Amino acid sequence: MVGIYNPDIISKSMERISKKFVETSQENYAKTMNWQYHIMHSIGCTPTD
Repeated sequence: MVGIYNPDIISKSMERISKKFVETSQENYAKTMNWQYHIMHSIGCTPTD
């Protein structure tokens, strides 16, 4: 159990969690932008076909 309090293990797991969080955020952002693009595209707000 002592190993769990090792600062290296804690910082590594925090790093992994924050990295995962960033990846998820970017993925969600991309999905949201894609969704907004499709709505704008369907009502003719985007210049591209």
